[in-house]
Amino acid sequence: MKTGDNLESWARPRTVVLLTMVLLGALWTAVLLSAVADREDTLTATGQALQRANRAIEEQTRLHMRLAGLALAAAQAWLDEHPGEDPRSNAAFHALHARLRTATDSAVEILLLAADGNVFAAAGGEPQAEIAAALAASDFNDLARQSQTTELVIGTPLRTPAAAHPRLPIARRLENPGAGGYIVLALLDLSRLNAGYEEQRQKPGGSIALLRRDGTPLAGAPVDAQLGLAQSDQRTKDDDLTDASKATRTSSVLTNDGATSEFSLQSPMPDYRLLIVGTVDRADALAPWLRHTIWVVLLALGMTIPLAVVAYRSLHLLRVVARHEAELQHLATTDRLTGTFTRQHFVEILKEELAHAGRRHLPLTVLSFDIDFFKRINDGYGHSVGDQVLIAFAKVAKACLRDVDVLGRVSSGEFSILLPNTDVQAATVVAERIRRGVAAISIATEDGTVQFTVSAGVSAARPDDRSVDEIIKRVAQALHEATSAGHDRISIV
Repeated sequence: MKTGDNLESWARPRTVVLLTMVLLGALWTAVLLSAVADREDTLTATGQALQRANRAIEEQTRLHMRLAGLALAAAQAWLDEHPGEDPRSNAAFHALHARLRTATDSAVEILLLAADGNVFAAAGGEPQAEIAAALAASDFNDLARQSQTTELVIGTPLRTPAAAHPRLPIARRLENPGAGGYIVLALLDLSRLNAGYEEQRQKPGGSIALLRRDGTPLAGAPVDAQLGLAQSDQRTKDDDLTDASKATRTSSVLTNDGATSEFSLQSPMPDYRLLIVGTVDRADALAPWLRHTIWVVLLALGMTIPLAVVAYRSLHLLRVVARHEAELQHLATTDRLTGTFTRQHFVEILKEELAHAGRRHLPLTVLSFDIDFFKRINDGYGHSVGDQVLIAFAKVAKACLRDVDVLGRVSSGEFSILLPNTDVQAATVVAERIRRGVAAISIATEDGTVQFTVSAGVSAARPDDRSVDEIIKRVAQALHEATSAGHDRISIV
């Protein structure tokens, strides 16, 4: 392929646009895939962080539940060992209560719930009316009496004016109730749980909540998070407390500001019939991914715009270069005066056509014309008139040729014509037509009218021709015979 053809192929708008679109498509595909992969990584990291937080919260919750359970078990064991004793007035039971309070760092307080609904401190004293009223307003009494196992019974958080923080009532049914049919009741200070939850929750928008099996919120961080959960329609049944519920999902949680999208992770505690729900705000979780994606998109835009500009400028420059290359190619292959091919280019075309005719076994004929006494015309009328003679001959010759025929100026006053797929007889007719047309040319000058004739040589390609030189020599020989015989005639070799 020639240099000009190569440049022209690259300078085509479709080629440049297609290449640019492929590059931009690859760039933005990479951006899209990167954004999708980064988002999945972010969601995975969010889920893992929620899992770690929930595990820590579960350990803290179990620790406090064990403390309450141990305190209840110790108190119940004393009652079982002293069935005839009234724990409210027994000094040994009072001492046990003091030791339990110290062992739990005052996080668990032991009370006695009487069959009539009154609540008494383990150390004795007057009934705890506020606590009894709060228990009566809740479903704790029913839960405690309906329980037929030794598992803990967890009530609704109690908020009383005398207590600085809400407390969680926990009990287990006494197999052998003491005097008065007391049920041992433990109050767990929820501020201890809430403080641990606050440390573990993901900030700023994350939350952690502890729910009972029926969906009742018990503790949480921030503290108002459990209020929002209380207003939601999330209710977890016993059958739902399985490992399958630990999958990360997107849920809509109602808050005072309206509906916001959050990621939540549920971690059940089947042995206590509890559920830990850790959440993180969707916007907060995806904020790092969004910032990274914005920077990547801006970077891609920063590459797209220059690439488009470079493509546009490259297309323009390639067109200019291709046009200049075509002009140079035209100047190198075309005679500027007559518009015919130069001798070198004519010979190159002759080589190609001769090889083609040989492969296809097609006829091919070459004509050679020489303007008779051209030197005399130049010397007698001047070179400007001689140029007009050359232009006039080329015009007449072109009018007698087909589009596939090739006309070239091979010397000062000599032209050659290549006639593909043409035998000698047909070529001779063409030569005669040109000869007669030239004889009819008249060029007016200051020194009179100029008329001129041409001599022509004709030769056809032969199967035994080994190169273009052989047919060129025969055509030259035929032309020499025509001029030697008196000019204005056609000779065939």
